[in-house]
Amino acid sequence: MAAPKSRSSNLLVYGLLLAGSAIFSLPFLWMIGTSVKVDRELFTEKLHLLPMAPRPVRRSPYIDLRQFRDLDGPRREECLGIIRNQLSASAPASAFVLPGSVDAAADSIYENLLRTSPAAFWDSPGLENKLRAAAAATKPDEAIRPALREFSVGSVQLLGRQGQESAPPADAKLQENWNVSAPGVNVELAQSAGNSFPGTAVHYDFQQKDRFVIWKQIKPPFDPEELLGVRISILPDDSWHRLGICIKSGDHWLVARREFYLASTSTAATDVTWQLPSKADDSSQVKSWLLLDATDEPPADLNQLAGRDGLSVFLVIDRSTRLQAWWGKIMRNYLLVFTSLPFWRYFATSVLVTALNIVFSILSCSLVAFAFSRLTWPGRDTLFAVLLATMMIPAQVTMIPQFIIYKALGWYNTLTPLWIGAVFANAFYVFLMRQFMKAIPRELEDAARMDGCGFWGLYWQIIIPLVKPALATISIFTFLASWNDFMTPLIYLNDERLYPLSLGLFSFRVQLGNGGDQALLMAGCFMMMLPVILLFFFAQRYFIQGVTLTGMK
Repeated sequence: MAAPKSRSSNLLVYGLLLAGSAIFSLPFLWMIGTSVKVDRELFTEKLHLLPMAPRPVRRSPYIDLRQFRDLDGPRREECLGIIRNQLSASAPASAFVLPGSVDAAADSIYENLLRTSPAAFWDSPGLENKLRAAAAATKPDEAIRPALREFSVGSVQLLGRQGQESAPPADAKLQENWNVSAPGVNVELAQSAGNSFPGTAVHYDFQQKDRFVIWKQIKPPFDPEELLGVRISILPDDSWHRLGICIKSGDHWLVARREFYLASTSTAATDVTWQLPSKADDSSQVKSWLLLDATDEPPADLNQLAGRDGLSVFLVIDRSTRLQAWWGKIMRNYLLVFTSLPFWRYFATSVLVTALNIVFSILSCSLVAFAFSRLTWPGRDTLFAVLLATMMIPAQVTMIPQFIIYKALGWYNTLTPLWIGAVFANAFYVFLMRQFMKAIPRELEDAARMDGCGFWGLYWQIIIPLVKPALATISIFTFLASWNDFMTPLIYLNDERLYPLSLGLFSFRVQLGNGGDQALLMAGCFMMMLPVILLFFFAQRYFIQGVTLTGMK
């Protein structure tokens, strides 16, 4: 009878462990999912753990009914049916040409009524007449606007190396300035009627080919040799198709280093800047531009379209497969983190500081613990008690005196304060090492002495190899403390070029502001947490071994 009880107990234990693991992994899963989202997916009425799947549509413009996926309210289906019937009866057929337009308009009207009407409105007599009146009074183009996805291109500004900026054109018929090259693709340029974006609406239908080009010629107000880049106002259609740019200036060509995905990160347009490498790339400020590379080899399909005079700007749109769209969405925020801030410089600084802390902590703590555990000298136990008493002093008490000392030594605004403390040992780590060393039999030490081993040989050849679990534990604790340290860099560093990753991401958040791309910040935080997660999985055996203080077998 004991076997079934034992089996059921094991199942209960493993079940509780799995349930606990699932609960504690939810924040990490939420962080990973959030780091893949675009900003507009974060501010929704309902919380979604997984990001919205990208839809690389074949035809644009189109209606995206996922805009109202969280829409819920009283008598929802009944009210939507009444609104749809009224829209179909009162609005002209030309207002709802796109598939799903009537449903989108009904959802939009219903959502607006939910926000503006009191709770008693939905149970009041004559609700049907009120819904019909609201539907009849709404303009169709305004009703479908929240769900309408339309790729549009606005003004083009030229940027010079000396800070020059060309003024955007004042011509309202911007589409007349663009040309189309789209063999195998049906492309039409028109003034957008579905949104208020003042630009050229690009209506396309991928048929036989998966690529088309729109371009325009511009006369720059400065010497073309002084061209640094261009800034184009773009309203993406959330199709996740890939947009590249090529610029012909004289006999030179500028090509985008990487593609821009047509993803709707918000409901507004965005100004996309492409420019050549410059001194601004080395600054610590957030970089909101994409890089161009100069080349003397023109793209074969574009060279014949370019004019001889002036400057030609080509926008190349390549259709994305579903896999390419998913890859673009997954990598979007991470690539922006790597390019928008000096991530790898921050990362290298954190690695350097963490490595110095680990090395000096291991050396100093093991030496002090060796003196307290294996050597006999006057006042040893008293000084050890004093060392342990320092653990009761809060760090806030010594923060100001330590800052004064470090500044007097000339270490302010250097990396030295971030690792010099490890040279002087840590009381808790010394205690941990001493407990391990005391468990080592004296016979090993006596045998080593008989073979002529001195204090340094005894420490390096006998003690250190036997306390590897404790050394691993100290390394892990030191890594976590140094890698996640935010207060020390904040106090001692003023030069952004010296920032570690923790302070660099904080500076990145400050520069983004409260209205910045929070998904982008979440991607940066996940990249900072990734080494900690990997350390836990690969070093948990040593961690558990050290904490349990098993000593020798």
